Amino acid sequence: MDVQHALQARLEEVGDPETDAEARRLMAQVALAKATSFIALLRADGRLLDVTDAPLTSAGIDREEVIGHLLWQTPWCRHSEDVQADLRRAVELAADGRFARFDVELMMGSGGTVSETVDLVLRPLRGADGRVAFVVAEGRQVSDRKRAEERIARQNAELSVLTDRLARIHHFRERLLAELSHDLRAPLQIVLTRAERLRRHPR
Repeated sequence: MDVQHALQARLEEVGDPETDAEARRLMAQVALAKATSFIALLRADGRLLDVTDAPLTSAGIDREEVIGHLLWQTPWCRHSEDVQADLRRAVELAADGRFARFDVELMMGSGGTVSETVDLVLRPLRGADGRVAFVVAEGRQVSDRKRAEERIARQNAELSVLTDRLARIHHFRERLLAELSHDLRAPLQIVLTRAERLRRHPR
């Protein structure tokens, strides 16, 4: 029986699903199954306990390839030692009770052959004793945003170069006008002086 049918059957058995632990567990499973983003439950040491279906499907990964494995050793991360080191540090921060958030390149698209930029957040979950028992990893694909930011950065760099060129052209034009004005002033003064002399003393 799939999770949705199990949930439906459980809801028919119990009066109040909010007070029934099994109903709440099944509701959480249904919600995770329907999620389109990367959501994973990790042990404090970074081993995956569960993950949403969307990142598995998009990367062409079977659940057995990731469940029980350290997050940074999964197929999403094997392409880069830097990514693996970043994820390990982030999990250590979360296991220490701190919040970690960063952009990371994961092999998510086109059957795991295309890297996607993911805004990844790792949050600690504490047990009844106050110690970190689990880590929740949530990721949203932000490749489009990153591409737009990179395009804007390139356009800003090009605009800066054009602005510098325009400033140099303006400076050159001002110098040229100043020199022409200076060079023309003496001959014009001679012409004006002679014209004035001829006006006063015509022949």
